Amino acid sequence: MYIEDPKRPWPRHSPLIPSPALHGPALDRLTRAERRDQYRSITTGLVLPVDHPDDLRARSLALSKLYPDGVLCGWSAVAVHGGQAPRDAAPEICVGPSMRRRAGVTIRRYPIPPDAVTVKADAAVTTPLWTVFDLARFLQFEDAVIAVEFAHGHYLRLEDVPDMLPSLSGRWGAARARRVFAAASMDSESPMETRLRLTLYDAGFTDLVPQVRLPELRCRIDLADVARKIAIEYDGDGHFDSPAQIRHDTERRNGLIAAGWTVIVVTKHLYYKNRNELLRLVRQAYATAR
Repeated sequence: MYIEDPKRPWPRHSPLIPSPALHGPALDRLTRAERRDQYRSITTGLVLPVDHPDDLRARSLALSKLYPDGVLCGWSAVAVHGGQAPRDAAPEICVGPSMRRRAGVTIRRYPIPPDAVTVKADAAVTTPLWTVFDLARFLQFEDAVIAVEFAHGHYLRLEDVPDMLPSLSGRWGAARARRVFAAASMDSESPMETRLRLTLYDAGFTDLVPQVRLPELRCRIDLADVARKIAIEYDGDGHFDSPAQIRHDTERRNGLIAAGWTVIVVTKHLYYKNRNELLRLVRQAYATAR
């Protein structure tokens, strides 16, 4: 997955403190042995002590020392604000138009409004709202929706996003970002549930709602069309590791079927390897419901 399932424990972030990274004259004063044995390279001309954490937050805060007038953005801003980013995400910073590229770093060159910048651990970083705007306009659509949903409840509330929309008018990617925000759901619980929902929506099944609660059956459904009693559940690979979970879900799904629901269980293999069969099953469920 692009972003890991939030039901699993997140990797711990490095401390949010000013970075001990070295560059420029301070780096030049190190002997070759000191640099080799006591520091690791982050990018050209920038090093961190080997005993300092080496995650996206640490690398991003280090990068801000190399670009003191830059603003950490995108995945770097997510990490600094305490959210989860893909394990392979590169440090990301917005700088002046003349800055050169650096290995292992994503350089952005666009204006950021002053009110969209805050300071954390001596580093300038985009605010949570501006951060999700960047994610929404720069990432591929599904990945952007997942990233925006992942932000909800972790470092911002999606309810606050509409307040920012008027200020986006005329900015590059604003239309794309609005489409992402409109597709994001505060109720989504995992990236694969979101991918499944978006895939079915694009196929015309627009009445499916995420995380539907049925108090009378004491259960919750990943995706459901309540009017037609169609339930779609995603079972990830980890689902099959727990016999207790399998037993619980089997009893719950049997209860749904007994109450007149059509239940479709989607696995990773079905979603990625047999998409046509998935869509056929859903079409058949709708045809029968009518």
